[in-house]
Amino acid sequence: SFADPDSDFMTYCNLWEAYSKALEESHSAVRQFCRDNYLSHAALREISDARRQFLGLLQSIGFLGDLVKGEKLKTSVFNKHARKQELVNSVICAGLIPNVAHLEQRQMAEYIMWHNTERLYFHKASVNASKKRFSSSENWVVFHEKFGTSNRTTISTTCFVHPFALLLFGGHVVVKHTERLVIVDEWMRIN
Repeated sequence: SFADPDSDFMTYCNLWEAYSKALEESHSAVRQFCRDNYLSHAALREISDARRQFLGLLQSIGFLGDLVKGEKLKTSVFNKHARKQELVNSVICAGLIPNVAHLEQRQMAEYIMWHNTERLYFHKASVNASKKRFSSSENWVVFHEKFGTSNRTTISTTCFVHPFALLLFGGHVVVKHTERLVIVDEWMRIN
């Protein structure tokens, strides 16, 4: 299984790494991998092309320095922090702000989650939907998509993010020293 216990984004990365390994083996291995995992080979090929174009753009603006053609990005100095999940989640947060929700654990298997004043729930496809207990560091959730129905709003493609990322990448910050409180974007209360 490719599932990361806390992040749909890292689950996608795990899936991509497995697909890349199949690519290194043979074309028939790729087709078999896609069949076994109910994936579209054409869609993954398009993602691969988009990744290659993006890498070319990063190289052309000097962001990747002199990455030698053919050098694997995975093993290059530019990718040395790829497995530091807190850093990856912070970068995701920077790109998806204001898609942030605050999660509060109520009882053993009960939580409430808010985006400003809107009540949210994890979408059933999220790896976080089946979690019953959240740690104290899992208070802030970054999400990619929000779906609304007549009775509930769900979020999908989620990960947990440290409050420092909200301070760095969020909007307006108010510090209330006497209350030991920081408010970001007028609703994210960090203490």
